[in-house]
Amino acid sequence: MDASGVPHAGSYASAMKVVVIGATGTIGSRVVQLLETEHRVVSVSRSGPIRVDMADPESIARLFATVNGIDAVVCCAANAPTATPAARASRTS
Repeated sequence: MDASGVPHAGSYASAMKVVVIGATGTIGSRVVQLLETEHRVVSVSRSGPIRVDMADPESIARLFATVNGIDAVVCCAANAPTATPAARASRTS
């Protein structure tokens, strides 16, 4: 584990420290699952141990001040409506 609490990936000499924003969502959780086989992943979301609010520049600045040695950032954050397209269409008809 490094200073920010991120476990080191196996024995991969070229493992990168990758921040995944939106890590608890549908797409983000799968991205984390795939990346963590070869890299050190820092999972970030609106609710979790490491949090960020993408609408708040200060929150983003705090994230990068807190997590050191980042090699890459993957942003899977989204604010999607919970209703399906069919359900939304039926409300407007």
